[in-house]
Amino acid sequence: MRRFDTKPRLGIHRAGFCLAYAYRKRYHEEMQTVINDDAAKRILSANLSRLLDERGMSQQQLADATGENKMTISRIVRGIHVPGLGLASRIAEALGIHIDDLLRNRRAAV
Repeated sequence: MRRFDTKPRLGIHRAGFCLAYAYRKRYHEEMQTVINDDAAKRILSANLSRLLDERGMSQQQLADATGENKMTISRIVRGIHVPGLGLASRIAEALGIHIDDLLRNRRAAV
């Protein structure tokens, strides 16, 4: 009777891990380029502030709707913090807009 090895083969596992790590690192570097762009921060901040005013919604109400704390929402509105994709998606959903509308420059479109 043949005995099966229960240990994972490290070579295959390690190769898969390295490939996943490379993709994750590349994605992170691309996102850092967007996140570190001050213009993108200003646009996001201005759009979020305008959308909250248009809807008569407070930062606390948005925080409650997204499941995030008010301080994080405040930091996004002030342009200090840029939300990740998940939070940006929840913010867009709570405001009833498409996620692209958060980063769209309205002055360039007019």
